Amino acid sequence: MSHRCMHHRLLFFIVGTACFFGLSRLWAAAGTTGASFLEIPVGARPAALAGGYSALATDAYAPIWNPAGLGFLRTTQISAMHLAYLESTAYEFASFGVPLSDVQAF
Repeated sequence: MSHRCMHHRLLFFIVGTACFFGLSRLWAAAGTTGASFLEIPVGARPAALAGGYSALATDAYAPIWNPAGLGFLRTTQISAMHLAYLESTAYEFASFGVPLSDVQAF
């Protein structure tokens, strides 16, 4: 093995190790993101499922969680939500869904 090849392998190892340990600090961990309290989920059932509602969204909450779920809407539905949050902060949501055909809704 040549002396030059050993230098290339050593350089590759050093750069790879530095990237591996250096990039791990770039990802956000719990409690380190700013303004995470603003990520208020829409609807009681989706909130109870901790955001795993996208596969079940076949109701009036579908426009928020999975718009394709409106295609499974069988009846006209309305949903509304009011959340009194910090001090004078309030969060409102309203949705109305109307089935147009077997696979379409508005």
